[in-house]
Amino acid sequence: MFHGETSLSEPIVETSPATNVAEFSATINGNITNIGNPPVTERGFEYSTDASFATGTNVPVTGTIAPGNFSANLTDLEQETTYYYKA
Repeated sequence: MFHGETSLSEPIVETSPATNVAEFSATINGNITNIGNPPVTERGFEYSTDASFATGTNVPVTGTIAPGNFSANLTDLEQETTYYYKA
């Protein structure tokens, strides 16, 4: 590495277990362990009833982007339906 040169790194984002799961709602959770270089500029989730996410719905999460936990509340979910999500 030359003086003044910065190294590139991939962001590391983990999908954490859902919490507050209720009849028609749930809280989905993620964790940024490394914002990367250059740093990520957005964070959020994608969820779907299809494990391949072919028909996924994006859920952006606003706020400061820094290492740490973030979450989103999903409402109006359908009963007895399996939902998949990823951060």
